[in-house]
Amino acid sequence: MKRFAMTGTLIVLMLFVAGCNNEEKRTVTIYQTLEKTASIENGFAEKQQTSVDVGQEEQAMYNKIISLKFEQKDEMNQLINEAKKLNKKQKKLIQEAKKRFNKAYQTFTQIKQVVKKMDDPSEKKKITAIINLMEERKELVASYYEQYAKALRSNDQLYEKIQNNELDASIVDKRINSINQHYKTMKKQEKEFNRKTKKYNQERQHYYQTL
Repeated sequence: MKRFAMTGTLIVLMLFVAGCNNEEKRTVTIYQTLEKTASIENGFAEKQQTSVDVGQEEQAMYNKIISLKFEQKDEMNQLINEAKKLNKKQKKLIQEAKKRFNKAYQTFTQIKQVVKKMDDPSEKKKITAIINLMEERKELVASYYEQYAKALRSNDQLYEKIQNNELDASIVDKRINSINQHYKTMKKQEKEFNRKTKKYNQERQHYYQTL
């Protein structure tokens, strides 16, 4: 799996002038909120990358497991036990990553209330574009982690079935195809999330340049 793209912090010099008007104060609030959101998202990207690294380890184990014959029971059980540990670790990591993104999103939503009070239509339009992109990214993250959780559960169930001798070759193949479909969907979601994040960063940078 590929890592998610992350929002980067842009260095902008802001002058906090005593007695600035309400519109200026709103602009400062929006800027500070965007920067705080980006900082929190850095933590999300780190957690996501760690889950991807562990996922690649499990994938290597998984590939070895499904390449073995059922007669190679001892070797298969050893690999399954290792894969189950990696699977469990991923479950924890994706919960942490999802929690981190949700924290960034909750911070970001403060902008919505500020935008409602803005007077400049042009400024409103710029910020609304950023808000819409964040909403689309949130939906993609939610859908991605739903698929991720399903894939991990399916992997775990497959390991249990193999260890308990409850599956014949045809059923194993069917389950493997189902698991592969989950990962195929996830790759599409990753690609779309990265595309939206690139656009989000571009819109954010454009907004900063107009301050």
